[in-house]
Amino acid sequence: MKYFTKNDEIFAFDDEQLHLVTDDMTEIDADELSNRLAPSKSELQAQVWERIKQKRHDNARGGVYIKSIGKWFHNDDPTRAQYLAMQIMPKLPDDLMWKTMDGSFIRLTKEILMQVAMTMMTQEQSDFANAERHRQLMLKAENPLEYDYSSGWSAVYGDKEHSND
Repeated sequence: MKYFTKNDEIFAFDDEQLHLVTDDMTEIDADELSNRLAPSKSELQAQVWERIKQKRHDNARGGVYIKSIGKWFHNDDPTRAQYLAMQIMPKLPDDLMWKTMDGSFIRLTKEILMQVAMTMMTQEQSDFANAERHRQLMLKAENPLEYDYSSGWSAVYGDKEHSND
């Protein structure tokens, strides 16, 4: 297979097709082909930035630990809507039992609900700042795909190092 360029387009011809090559085409070798096909550093940076943002998004829905009662609470989108609805209620039902991430139930009070909301907000702000920190460091990395953005995130349910914070 031989490779040619014309007007920044790349053409590939096998030996039987070489008669199709025109005078305005330039032959390129395998190294040049690789260079032309390889993503640019800015494209690689954009890929890694999307992964960092996805990590931030996943963290914001990976559970929230309430230290005062030693329980993890769901914080996926449907549950967030429920928390918001309950926050604006003047009073929660006295016997409102809420399922935590370990499958056990607790009596949910306005105080616990406020702790959940405040912890979610604090962790999301922390993870937002962490994502921005990683973005800046990744942009300085020689090879963005090798940049390790795994440090500094809030705990999520199931993390071995954070399972019982």
